[in-house]
Amino acid sequence: DFILLNDVTILITFHIPRTSDLLNCLDETKVISSLDLASACHRCDIKTEDRHNTAFTVKNTKYEFNREALD
Repeated sequence: DFILLNDVTILITFHIPRTSDLLNCLDETKVISSLDLASACHRCDIKTEDRHNTAFTVKNTKYEFNREALD
């Protein structure tokens, strides 16, 4: 019976980043290649209050992402 577990589970939805947000993360870049656009997600910071949504555990150690982790 998972009713109690469902009551404490936080539902999280992840949205695909908008292209304009990705381009804004490139700051003052003069030249942009398709490789830059492919890796732009990794340059966008995650808000401090949202970092707990990215948490995962490995060998009893909790990790949270500080930047987007999309491929």
